[in-house]
Amino acid sequence: MPIEVGARFGPYETLAPLGAGGMGEVYRARDTRLGRTVALKVVSPTGIGTPSRLERFQREAQAVSRLSHPHICTLHDVGEQDGVAFLVMEYLEGETLAERLETGPLPLDQALRYGVQIAEALSVAHRQGVIHRDLKPGNVMVTRDGVKLLDFGLAKLTQEGGPDGEGGTESLHLTDEGTLLGTVAYMAPEQLEGGRLDARTDIFALGAVLYEMATGRRAFVGKSRASLIAAILSSEPPPLATHQPLTPPLLERVVRRCLAKDPEERWQSARDVASELRWIQEGGSEAGVPRPTAARRRARSMLGAGLVGAGLAALAFAGFTALNGSRPLSPSFQQVTFRRGFVISAVFAPDGETIVYSAAWDGQPDEVFSTRRGSTESRALGLKRARVVSISRSGEMALIAGQIGTLARAPLAGGAPRDLLEDVVDADWTPDGTGLAVVRIVRVSRPEFVVEFPMGTRIYASPTLLTRIRVSPKGDRVALFDSGEKELFVLDRSGARATLAKGLYQSSGVPPCLAWSPDGSEVWFTAARSDAWEGPPALWAVSLSGRERLVARAPIGYAVNDVRRDGTVLLGVNDSRAGMRCLPPGETVERELGWLNYSWVQALSSDGQTVLFAAGGAGRGRRGAAYLRKTDGSPAVRLGEGEPKALSPDGRWVLAAAPSLREWSLLPTSVGMHRTLPPGPIVQLLGAAWVDGSRIALSGREAGRGVRVYVQDIERGAIRPLTPEGFSLPLQAATPDGKAVLARGQGRWSLFPIDGGDPRPAPFLELTDSPIQWSADGRVLYVGRPRAETPDTTADVYRVDVATSRRDLFRTLSPPDPTGVEWIEGFALTPDGRSYCYTYTQTMGSLYVAEGLR
Repeated sequence: MPIEVGARFGPYETLAPLGAGGMGEVYRARDTRLGRTVALKVVSPTGIGTPSRLERFQREAQAVSRLSHPHICTLHDVGEQDGVAFLVMEYLEGETLAERLETGPLPLDQALRYGVQIAEALSVAHRQGVIHRDLKPGNVMVTRDGVKLLDFGLAKLTQEGGPDGEGGTESLHLTDEGTLLGTVAYMAPEQLEGGRLDARTDIFALGAVLYEMATGRRAFVGKSRASLIAAILSSEPPPLATHQPLTPPLLERVVRRCLAKDPEERWQSARDVASELRWIQEGGSEAGVPRPTAARRRARSMLGAGLVGAGLAALAFAGFTALNGSRPLSPSFQQVTFRRGFVISAVFAPDGETIVYSAAWDGQPDEVFSTRRGSTESRALGLKRARVVSISRSGEMALIAGQIGTLARAPLAGGAPRDLLEDVVDADWTPDGTGLAVVRIVRVSRPEFVVEFPMGTRIYASPTLLTRIRVSPKGDRVALFDSGEKELFVLDRSGARATLAKGLYQSSGVPPCLAWSPDGSEVWFTAARSDAWEGPPALWAVSLSGRERLVARAPIGYAVNDVRRDGTVLLGVNDSRAGMRCLPPGETVERELGWLNYSWVQALSSDGQTVLFAAGGAGRGRRGAAYLRKTDGSPAVRLGEGEPKALSPDGRWVLAAAPSLREWSLLPTSVGMHRTLPPGPIVQLLGAAWVDGSRIALSGREAGRGVRVYVQDIERGAIRPLTPEGFSLPLQAATPDGKAVLARGQGRWSLFPIDGGDPRPAPFLELTDSPIQWSADGRVLYVGRPRAETPDTTADVYRVDVATSRRDLFRTLSPPDPTGVEWIEGFALTPDGRSYCYTYTQTMGSLYVAEGLR
């Protein structure tokens, strides 16, 4: 008999039934302690007295408790009440893969993405000694963030796993009261025959699932149970291309090897399957190209190791282009810059041979240079702190001061710049050279990013940052990036929008860049993809109908700056990292404490002995990562997933935004259980700070509303707004007594009382200040700000007297090697000011001319 809605199992209250199987029933339930929704799985009342079912139920708890992976459903709790065993699992919104396949096969890119995620989840399980034994579409949940592997009720826990779970094999009892355990259509031959099972048994099932995702049909069918078993034991499924003619040959090969009858002939680990599927995702399937030979792999690893010089960087491009497609090593690459530093922007001059670019060389500020193809020398044009964004057909340069600044025009032949428009993000000349298309920021009640095409004619506005505007060769459209939505889109002259590509983000120090193909039929762009955090940006092309193709991929980040009429491409090659420098207690010299390739300082313990930081770049993973590291140089400790924001006053908890950016996680720094705070009405989280041990302040937004600051009670989960819309939190927000929170908005800093009341002005702060730390008594606030003369490579920390507003220079922060340093941020300081940490980003790069890319 089903359990009644409203029944209690410890702190869990059932809300509605979700489903039932032979072993258990699943309910949507509420965790009354944390106020979150969970999935409650109990042994079916009819099966309570069946020892084998209870044993399988316990096995599932043991199996899932070993596993932690973004594509495996998380176990929150396990218990027993009145003789009824129950599991408390992560509640997932979506549909099972089986339900999705009822509508037909998946698009190829989606099938590959889900295949990679399932294979990675299996790889983790196998390495922990867990064999699933019942992988099928009904045990895979499709969610907004990808797929999740479910139901480890038939899992086998091996005594010890090998590199990918191949160790610890043993003969298993496959019957329960004379019934095969599992779903026959996905069982491997050895599973049907009662043989020895290991990770390769799951790989067979994975092959069957891949087959079904790609074709919409099961790999093995039969009119009866007996004929189905016979088909699995002795028949081969029809080729995928029989049902889907455009199936890449490499995918056919991967699936066929998964479904080999003999385990020795299958892929030997799920990790290998994930690697092969990822290779197909990245373009290796074009014309059925196999993976590179061992010699080519060795060459590729050497290039990826950072051996990039004048010839090697070009070889990296050419080699990787060839490995990702069917063409020979035909593209050619010519290096045109050679100094230490990085290129910010670059364009071809009208003659096609002259290249004008902005760069920061040898630790000096940005400057505009020109060079010619074939030359190793560049000439400074006398334009400092300027970014060249476009050159008209008549030789007029469009320049912007900084990332967002004043747009000016200046003749390439020489002459003083003439200012045109303030607060411009990017600009591009129209093909006839008579006007400019611009993106600029308009500051009203809340900032808007406005597109004017041509300048002075507003056609579009967005609340999120728009960048990299480019006019089509015909002059009828502009292409832009929406950094907030992570989309590439085009606008016609009436402002009608068409989205061409989604899921684009910055990686390896390279923001998304774009340029039109010479005939205007495609937009070429460089960006990393949201489903491939581990890789640097690749060069893609997308048609106006949204059809994408991979043009080239390299082991380091690069950016498309311009495309000439004959198809010659101007590419920037960049390799970036974010380092972390700290001054530990009692020391006089900073330590370099960066971990992986990107380390973003978030907080420093009050004694200065521990720094909290977020991992970025390839080391971040798909779901973020929070780390702690002792400032004495001890190895970093990974705490868990999410984007860390703050360290609790007692140092026991880290506040981190969950991967969805919709709720907060509390990660223990030593002993303790991970907790999740209910999001309430918040749909997007931005920042947070501890008020005291029981409350946090957070900045975020509700659906249809602007950003504001809220206060949340940690124990009860209750959330209430503290500020009007338009206010956000700094790194150090709450006063030491926990009675007020600093927030910036509406052109000023204000102190908002936690328990209610009118805000107080904070005249001791300037709008450009970054509050870092209060002194213990609250009389002093340390603030950071870039130095005016060297804003990219140097930051000053001031000691501000709250009562008098007097400020004194406290410290100047600058990495020992300023070359390539783009900015300094992420300050953290102890209340006594004796220890500190900060993040700096450093990019090294060169400019190349590429021919032969298609």
